Amino acid sequence: MEDDAFLLQVYRAARINAADDFQRTVVSLLRAQFPFVSMMWGNGLLVPDRSAVVPTALHKEGLDDEFLRRWAEEVSGDDPVIPLLVQYPNCAHTIEVAQVYGRYPGLVEFGREFGIESFTLIAGPGLESEQTIWLSLYRQGSVARPTHGQLRWLEAAMPHLTEAWRINAAIHSATQRSNPRCFALAEGATAKLLSSDDDFKIFLISEWGDFDGHVVPRCLAQSWFDRDDIFFEGKNVRFHAKRVTNLVYLSASPMTRECDGLSPRLRQVAGMYVKGLSHKEIAQRIGISPATVRNQIAATYAQLRIHTKIELLERLGDGGG
Repeated sequence: MEDDAFLLQVYRAARINAADDFQRTVVSLLRAQFPFVSMMWGNGLLVPDRSAVVPTALHKEGLDDEFLRRWAEEVSGDDPVIPLLVQYPNCAHTIEVAQVYGRYPGLVEFGREFGIESFTLIAGPGLESEQTIWLSLYRQGSVARPTHGQLRWLEAAMPHLTEAWRINAAIHSATQRSNPRCFALAEGATAKLLSSDDDFKIFLISEWGDFDGHVVPRCLAQSWFDRDDIFFEGKNVRFHAKRVTNLVYLSASPMTRECDGLSPRLRQVAGMYVKGLSHKEIAQRIGISPATVRNQIAATYAQLRIHTKIELLERLGDGGG
């Protein structure tokens, strides 16, 4: 790609701007090169059978949240453009909504209400493995379709846009640094899940046995009414929720206990200690002196920054060592 000025501005924005400002800057730069009236730039997790994408992050302009909610309810899991994302990475396609989405007449009409009669779609590898980044540039009927040259320009730019997003996330995103395992998208007001991968639902079930599969449990949902960007720690799972207007992007990962950093011997001694064995009994079982046992327990307390046996039991979890 020869448009050095464009690339320099994109990479500079990735380095110095927070996520929202970075994405707004990129969209502004794209508008100078490409015809569209609204857009969506997202990263998502491909479900195992490649039939759907669960959004993990999304930037949109000119689109109402209601459109995305309607899309998730009527099309998600059976979107005819998903095969294009998977089979033809970094290839730009012009999509005529009335033709491609003909089996969803309500959605076609709804799209017209928001000025979406055609759009250009391009996608490539996402921020993590099994993810994809896609860019959808929407047009009304009166807006000219892109030329062949403009499509080739977008194809050349797309890998750079993806790499710039990856750089921006590495520098500025708390979610990226927390290494989430799975993702979901929910409606902010009702906590209804709009899309989710199976692992996210499994995490919800592991924390809340009465999870019904459709609505985010109340204690997690309540957390995003007070703040737009929160971490919620369950018994064994750490959730991240980021609210953008009426949409909430959710991610989850298993919690790493501080005691996971203990050596096998320290864990062994600590496990016996919380089960009620004395220093002498532990020493006899593993063939060391009581003084060594005492020193190792002290070292464990120092490493975990705790002061009591109750705290040690809580850090080790059920069953001790």
